[in-house]
Amino acid sequence: MKAKGNQFKNKYVLIEAIHKAKTEEKRAKELGAQAEAKKTKKKRGDEKKEAPQPQIQSKDAPEVKKTA
Repeated sequence: MKAKGNQFKNKYVLIEAIHKAKTEEKRAKELGAQAEAKKTKKKRGDEKKEAPQPQIQSKDAPEVKKTA
């Protein structure tokens, strides 16, 4: 523990360092969660693009017959 080893000049500086460390940790967690959400959203979008889409035929358009 740094407080026991005279690493900080006074109590105020110690508390300030603790708050700074906590906010950095919290920010890192939030950024990680955002990155994970972005990855899953992108993955779902890619899966949606790769899935075969049904052909929509309008009533007015003539049907195309395949000849073999």
